[in-house]
Amino acid sequence: MSDFTVWKNCFSFPAYARTKGRRNLGFLRSLQFRMRDKNNFLKPNMDGFNKKVWLALKLIPRGRVTTYKELAEYLGKPKAARAVGNACGKNPDAPAVPCHRVIKSDGQLGGYGGGAKRKIKLLKSEGMKVEKGKVKEFKKKIYRFK
Repeated sequence: MSDFTVWKNCFSFPAYARTKGRRNLGFLRSLQFRMRDKNNFLKPNMDGFNKKVWLALKLIPRGRVTTYKELAEYLGKPKAARAVGNACGKNPDAPAVPCHRVIKSDGQLGGYGGGAKRKIKLLKSEGMKVEKGKVKEFKKKIYRFK
């Protein structure tokens, strides 16, 4: 059986995984993640703007944050900060595509599909300090796209 067939069928035919001695769904998900191209997303029918946002999110290094406005300006649409937020909310690969690193222009956290507690946990795991719903030392931690 080819790798592509396994990737294509890994959610449709969990019996295949059982026959190979692997029973958990986590294995199937990790297999699917490893076998796809990093620039190919699970939802190929998403529009081009969303994909541009997700690709730009991959440029933000660990331990840094950026703003919705900064990301919109990088994409050449300075008035599209809300659209960037919507694209982050539709991110099919969170947290591998780090939409949790995007915050409001005043340092507040903003939204996150996994909830505010999860966003705080992810930011803290990357060395960020969060107090009262704001990133501490926000001006020092902001990532500016080039």
